[in-house]
Amino acid sequence: MQPQDQFDFIIVSHSEVVDYAKYRKMPVERIELFRNLVQLRMTYFDGGFLSHLDVLNKIVYDKCFFEANDQEKRSMFSIWNLPSFNGMLATSQLVESGLKCKVINNFDAEIDLLRKYTASTERPIIGISSTFILQWSEVGRLAKQIREIAPNAIIVVGGAFVNDQFLTNGKASFEKYIKNYKLDYVIYSFNSERDLLSLMKILKEDGNDFSAVNNLAYFNEAGSFTTTQDLWHEPIVNYPSKSWMQLYSQENMGNTLQLRTTSGCPFSCAFCTYPVTAGGFKSSDVEMFEEQLKAIAELGTIDRVILIDDTPNVPLA
Repeated sequence: MQPQDQFDFIIVSHSEVVDYAKYRKMPVERIELFRNLVQLRMTYFDGGFLSHLDVLNKIVYDKCFFEANDQEKRSMFSIWNLPSFNGMLATSQLVESGLKCKVINNFDAEIDLLRKYTASTERPIIGISSTFILQWSEVGRLAKQIREIAPNAIIVVGGAFVNDQFLTNGKASFEKYIKNYKLDYVIYSFNSERDLLSLMKILKEDGNDFSAVNNLAYFNEAGSFTTTQDLWHEPIVNYPSKSWMQLYSQENMGNTLQLRTTSGCPFSCAFCTYPVTAGGFKSSDVEMFEEQLKAIAELGTIDRVILIDDTPNVPLA
């Protein structure tokens, strides 16, 4: 049995994607030079620019989020402290296969926890979800800090951002980012849970033949940039309850859980490409959804469930 703080796979669900500390130093007297850089949700308060939530942090905690230590950050106002569905979805198939996983909700508020979880593992496998990332520089920032914490870590990047990069620039574009940011693997598929599971099985067996892992970009043992076969996966909308039971019984998961009962959209609006990129509309079985709700109730720690479906109230007929 593994030690309590040792995991087969750790995923960074999201991070503080805007460096508000830099905005804080910008002088309002010269705002004409950087007006287009100031986020719409920012305000000038107490001598500098702050996010709307840091205004509340200043009032309630007498400090900004970026001024607090890790433990303080986890109790402060930040949209990224809320456990979101992307980390749960990415690890669901791993958990069902018997692997022990941990979701880091907010990298910038849980660095101390990541350090604790990797301390007893010689080569931890750490994933970075790019679902809420808009620039490669943020991937690079996270990878650099992960390397500082766990120099021998295997870093896997996947999610919406890298899938968009694949669709826009092709998979050859990953070569420079893997090299520059010292990444190990990029999984560029839209529904990447199955590909992550295939990769994990090989990594756990210390294998080096990744040809059977679809939608993968990496450097092989000879140092050559390599990609595997592109394969579309149908979205998974039926989630066995075991995933929630394991992940939400761990520390710092809060009392709010996000669920998805559908994927895609049944409409074909002229202004939207989502029905095409999502591969159609899929809905979960009522029986499976009921099983999930029962398992959540048995946990006893969840008092709020958020349905993140794009169109949850669409009539079936």
